[in-house]
Amino acid sequence: MKKYAFNEITLMQYILAIHGMQVGIGVLQLPRQLAEKAGTDGWISLVIGWLVALAVSLVIIRVMKYYPEGTLLELLSHYFGRWAGKLGALVFCAYFFYFFFIVVVRAVLFLKLWILPQTPDAMIMILFLIPSYLIVTAGVRIMGGYAGLVFFLALWLPDFYLLPLLGSHHWLHLLPVLKGGWEKIPGKSLTPGLFFLWVGKGFFLYPFLANKTSVF
Repeated sequence: MKKYAFNEITLMQYILAIHGMQVGIGVLQLPRQLAEKAGTDGWISLVIGWLVALAVSLVIIRVMKYYPEGTLLELLSHYFGRWAGKLGALVFCAYFFYFFFIVVVRAVLFLKLWILPQTPDAMIMILFLIPSYLIVTAGVRIMGGYAGLVFFLALWLPDFYLLPLLGSHHWLHLLPVLKGGWEKIPGKSLTPGLFFLWVGKGFFLYPFLANKTSVF
């Protein structure tokens, strides 16, 4: 019997869970940040960030194939000892707590600014954290299903950006290309890179895949 037989997720849920954590609240502010920091080269920074995230995803899949039924922490403990597993757990706890804090704070700020301006911040935080806690504690299968539901409910979001551009867009707005030179592009790529860093979650979701051979 599989180790996580009662908590398995499909390949689509695996992809959408990582996608949701990468995009998340950042989709609302990433265009502005890219425009401010990279200007007309923002699309180059976005492509570079995506390519790096894609490369990391392939590395994750290759690494986890050596220990398909265990998480990254179990893999570290298995090959490098118990202390390596504990150190890895500490690093990843700090990693996920940092990004969790950023996402929660930004979500509360957006809700406060656009939807609930007269509601106290503490109340918004509580209303945000309670359903989050219920979903997370329900298990990976519920999280995967929730990620799929949110993805399909948010399919209208690209129209939010594209419709206003129908009458004003022009390819010349992407010029000049590399006006600051190639040496400045890597630094500008850090902006989308912060959102793509959630790809590391794949280390922990991979063991829950029902059909691991379908990944790669």
